[in-house]
Amino acid sequence: MKNVLVICCLSLSLNASARELNDVKMDDQVQVSGKNLVLNGMGLRKVSKFGIPIKVYVGGLYLEKKSSDSDAVIKSVEVKRFVMEMLQNVDREPMMDAFERVLLKIVCTLVNKKPRSFQNLRRIYHLCVNVIV
Repeated sequence: MKNVLVICCLSLSLNASARELNDVKMDDQVQVSGKNLVLNGMGLRKVSKFGIPIKVYVGGLYLEKKSSDSDAVIKSVEVKRFVMEMLQNVDREPMMDAFERVLLKIVCTLVNKKPRSFQNLRRIYHLCVNVIV
């Protein structure tokens, strides 16, 4: 498994015709940075606690043009928007930590680095961010 975001993108593209999921409605189109984006799809994120499935959030991925190729979506320089509608109360810190870990893994994948630890991953991420900015 590459990372959570790739799985999320795959699940979103499989639901490409969805406009409402689990009572969460999302617009067909939005405008971001002067670009019109279309709803590529929606997905429901669940976790299991003590064997009980818990619905955490509904995510919607907006792209300049629809795609079912998650690798192409991640590597694309086109404008993207990911919207999350929380279905549960979730503490901010663990959620932000999880996102940072996924983003760091994506950066490593894009620069073809295999870090030995999370700290190395963080250093690579900050180097890449400094180069990009």
